[in-house]
Amino acid sequence: MDGEGVPLLLNITNTKLEETEAIVRAFLILYYWICSRKDKVVVPWSAIVQSQDNFMAQTYLLADVNLKEPSKLQIWDTTTLLHFWVTQKETDEGPTFLFKA
Repeated sequence: MDGEGVPLLLNITNTKLEETEAIVRAFLILYYWICSRKDKVVVPWSAIVQSQDNFMAQTYLLADVNLKEPSKLQIWDTTTLLHFWVTQKETDEGPTFLFKA
């Protein structure tokens, strides 16, 4: 986390699929925890797959990537999402990611 309590993303160049899946999973779990403010959280992956718009604004995702449990994502999806979120953070145009409360 940075000085403002915002999760940091790692450089994922030459990273294997299993590692990018783990980074995406950790990133989303952390943001879900930030949103829910509960000690123990479980991201409702199946509910997100069914109605993604109920959980997050499209601003935080790419139009051609449907969010689902990270182990179900392909390498293109994970790396594209991570690069997108890094760019969001670097441009400092609001939050990198947020779940709807």
